[in-house]
Amino acid sequence: MLRVTFLEVGHGDSIVVEVNDEERRVIVVDCNVVRYGGVKRNRTVELLEQLKIKTIDLAVVTHFHRDHCSGFNDIFKNFDVRRLMVPPFLSENQKLFKALRRQVADRLRRSVALTDDGDINDAALGLASVLKFIATQQSRVEEGSGKNGVIGVQGAGQLEIRTHLPLKAMKAILQGLMRGDSDLDTLADVNDSSVVLSLEYRGHTVVLGADSTLGQWTEHRRQMERDGVLSLNADALKVPHHASKHNSNESIYKYLLGDDTAGKFVFVSANGKSHPHDEFFDLVVRLGLQPRCTNLASQCFGANVVRWVPMKDIPPEAAAFITHYPIESAPIQCQGDIVLEIDDNGRTQVSNSTGRGCVYDTQLMQLGAGA
Repeated sequence: MLRVTFLEVGHGDSIVVEVNDEERRVIVVDCNVVRYGGVKRNRTVELLEQLKIKTIDLAVVTHFHRDHCSGFNDIFKNFDVRRLMVPPFLSENQKLFKALRRQVADRLRRSVALTDDGDINDAALGLASVLKFIATQQSRVEEGSGKNGVIGVQGAGQLEIRTHLPLKAMKAILQGLMRGDSDLDTLADVNDSSVVLSLEYRGHTVVLGADSTLGQWTEHRRQMERDGVLSLNADALKVPHHASKHNSNESIYKYLLGDDTAGKFVFVSANGKSHPHDEFFDLVVRLGLQPRCTNLASQCFGANVVRWVPMKDIPPEAAAFITHYPIESAPIQCQGDIVLEIDDNGRTQVSNSTGRGCVYDTQLMQLGAGA
């Protein structure tokens, strides 16, 4: 059995992958901390402790934005991390990395001294802990890159993990950035460096898109087509960059999901305000996708939804609810934590922690059309 949990952590990613096949194996892809009423919570740690996990077989920092790595200090403190995967910026230049760690440590001290902003402190602490792990646990650290590389996880049974992005050319670019005035802002500058994985299990493929960009996918497609591969034909997609307008493109979605996109699941971890964008919902309807979002977006209530879904296509009671929903401002929890499960027979199931449906669900639309 494969279980992929997309945790509701606002505008950020925290993904826990469990496989129970030959043995139980756990993979953590990114880790964002959130603050509710000023109180910090690490949802990834909470879930792992609930599952009584002691060891993480593979942890992945897809890139160095705060909403993807701010919680890794808690991960390293509470669990035995057997392997850490990071973007391809590693170098044999130890002097360079000592200087980088020193700058991050200085930034951490300044942020603690000069601001009460918990998000800034979390970002600094998260990145500092990742760099410390790299410096002190070098044998456990590896780079993630390549258009179709295979990652082995011993004991993972039928699970096969591949890296698709970043392309190897990014290594020189990242190292060049770090030779300059390297600090938190420099490392957070490049979404193009995002490590993108696919999980292949019992005939199904799930792509975890991190904050990958349209430019990287366009080049990836060009290189794969040169090798005779026209599509990744994924069954489900954690959409790139929280469904931003710059990276929600029909040709790329079809490249990732195949020409027959109808009914395929797309998962969005977003804050419900700045992301997801209108362009994403336009694609959802046009391609017949089934979106599952952690937070309620402004496009999903009131008259906004009419732009994409005619009210005649859904049941009258649902239309009335949508049009008159008394929401003051997004975000509020929509799907909450989202779980994708693939059982030993290859059957898939998607559930969520709130039990709420989605107004863009194609099955709901079909029900309304037949009513």
